[in-house]
Amino acid sequence: MRALILSDLHGHYTNIKDLIVDADPDLIILTGDIPTSIDIPVLIYSYIKGRRKEYIRQIYSRFNERLSYRQIRTARRILIQLTEFNIPVVFIHGNTELKSTRNWLELFAHRFANLHYIADSAVEIKNKLFIGHGYTAVPSDYKRERTPGEIDIDEDYSKLTNTINNAIKAHPKSKDIILISHSPPLNTSVDYLSHKQYHAGSVNVRKVLDDGIVSKVVSGHLHEAFGTHRTDSWWAVNAGSVLENVACTIDLNTGKTMWYTGFHNKFSLSSILYSSRNKLR
Repeated sequence: MRALILSDLHGHYTNIKDLIVDADPDLIILTGDIPTSIDIPVLIYSYIKGRRKEYIRQIYSRFNERLSYRQIRTARRILIQLTEFNIPVVFIHGNTELKSTRNWLELFAHRFANLHYIADSAVEIKNKLFIGHGYTAVPSDYKRERTPGEIDIDEDYSKLTNTINNAIKAHPKSKDIILISHSPPLNTSVDYLSHKQYHAGSVNVRKVLDDGIVSKVVSGHLHEAFGTHRTDSWWAVNAGSVLENVACTIDLNTGKTMWYTGFHNKFSLSSILYSSRNKLR
């Protein structure tokens, strides 16, 4: 089975249909951060007052309802395009989706036979069991403002292992398991942030891989760390970010990937803001 991985769209939806036609996949996987989290007026206001920390605080509190409307609107524009193809679409939320947006994603998926929202759940397609985990684990003493999907490491581990255990019990005959995680595993080539010179992946995703609970992970979240990491017993793919002109297909049996770049205008305002965000923090 060959899957097209679309990660971290952040509301970007132009040329997505052309990319799907070109890739001609058997399955489409979205690894979270589907809708926008950018609001230009709030961004300008916040960066005048306090840069990224202030923006996160403002957009997820004072301007919560405004962001919810924008997230649902952009998520709908993306997903409705995917319903035009006779291809299964499996997707999760990431760390930026509001609770209201997550609820909407679940309800919207029920309206279409090819959409499968599997945050904290699973779906079996063509003898493969896809298990979804949309959160990002952070230490309990995390000092930066949190986005909605950032939770404590212990809570994240509990959610992850409960979801995996429940999925395996519900599908005891499924032997080929693919974990769709927003975050890549820790201490790999697909979680290393060169501009900060440290690994920012998930300790819990790494643990379930090292413990042999799963052996295949598809992820995103860390835009600049896209690629594939392999060991003797497992592989993990970070598909990067569609917004930053990166996507890939992957053979879910072998882990072989094909990368797509340059499929949309990298000079759009959203693309410029995201690609320069490390300098703005």
